[in-house]
Amino acid sequence: MSKRRFFLTVAGVLLVFNALTGCVSTNINYTKVRLDKQEYPEPGILNLQNRTKNAEYFRQVENGLGKILSTSTGEEYGYYLLDLQYDVMAHPSTFPLNLINGWTIFVLSFTGIPTDSRKFTLAASLRIFNSNGDLVRSFKETETFVQVAGLYYGHDPSRKADRLWSHLIEELMKTAASQREEINRELRVAGPILDGNILAARRNLDWF
Repeated sequence: MSKRRFFLTVAGVLLVFNALTGCVSTNINYTKVRLDKQEYPEPGILNLQNRTKNAEYFRQVENGLGKILSTSTGEEYGYYLLDLQYDVMAHPSTFPLNLINGWTIFVLSFTGIPTDSRKFTLAASLRIFNSNGDLVRSFKETETFVQVAGLYYGHDPSRKADRLWSHLIEELMKTAASQREEINRELRVAGPILDGNILAARRNLDWF
């Protein structure tokens, strides 16, 4: 094998190896987002029923927020829906990282130099509905973070997302607590969840 062919073969192997092992995952694994392990401030809102739609974190929401937005006894006066979303884009540092690693055929990546970076924008929204399924309040918080990865680190953004989403939810609870008197007054006007209003309420909730 000629030196040139050997060089190209090694370079190709390194490029493929780094492409497979040195990138930030663009997917957040919800099973690693442990919302149910956090302690959130109680907003003091009347008993609500969890109608979170995402099956991947419904149980975590039930176990985490259910302790403060729902109780095991008493009438339920409405519903709550928690939605977690994220968006991913290349960070400005991605291009110079690719340039440096390209010039060195990714050899420097074995020393721990970063090989990829992504900017994640997280959003957490809380919607509160009365017993008829009418929207009473809607709150939203957002946060961004940059995930940097090398060959040996930083590939999975899930843990960092977990911490930030927990913080966003805490802020949502504080905001809800600051408006609890108005929220509870509107929930009481509509009354508790009854057999007669469940179907209509769920039809309204399907729009969200």
